[in-house]
Amino acid sequence: MSSAVKTAGPIDVQSQKRLPWTWSDVIALVVLIGVTILATFELWKPGMQNPGDMLMSVYRIFELDAAWQRGILYPRFGPNLYFGYGAPLFQFYPPLSSYMGILFYNLGFGFIASAKLVLSVNLLLAGLGIYGYLRWLTGRRIGSVTGAILFMFSAYILVVVYERGAVAESTALAIMPWLFWAMHRQVAHRSFIAVCATAILVALLMLAHNISALFMIPVATLYAVLLALHARQYRSSC
Repeated sequence: MSSAVKTAGPIDVQSQKRLPWTWSDVIALVVLIGVTILATFELWKPGMQNPGDMLMSVYRIFELDAAWQRGILYPRFGPNLYFGYGAPLFQFYPPLSSYMGILFYNLGFGFIASAKLVLSVNLLLAGLGIYGYLRWLTGRRIGSVTGAILFMFSAYILVVVYERGAVAESTALAIMPWLFWAMHRQVAHRSFIAVCATAILVALLMLAHNISALFMIPVATLYAVLLALHARQYRSSC
């Protein structure tokens, strides 16, 4: 009876065999790209489909590009904002999503298209993060793809993309599953790479959206603590 109870216990990540990367994972990637195209199809119609933060995100990309043309890579003040009066926008608002927009703008896209590309890429990155985390955790590809698709089509994610057009928050949501995954790997394997990845992802989250970082980082830390307590209890029971 005791052996049966141990067998039915929680997943021991440390004892799991590493799932090899095969063509099935390439198919999963293609599926997630197709889901991203389907989920953002309406977003790519002419104009702006969201009355919220989308236009402000376009202004931020424009302002950052203007600063780069003057040789200022990390500006604090946006002189063209507020009808030319200027505002210390980047002193308070993290610019990571605007840097992503600058990348697409320099590749030849317009300012509006660059903001839409950031939203689309963030949705795909979030789906890939969910897929990778679930694949590592469960060793099941189909279930991992299903979880990623459900996350990408969840109500709040679509509200961020379509209703609000919150480009910066979408960047934070794209980082979130990768952060939880890195913290879980840090607890499970205690590797230096996982520690470095966690530190980098925390920094990126703070550069993406400070309000999201305000509650995501404590929640992720609590999650890691609970995982550590659970792992210790599981090892002692074995």
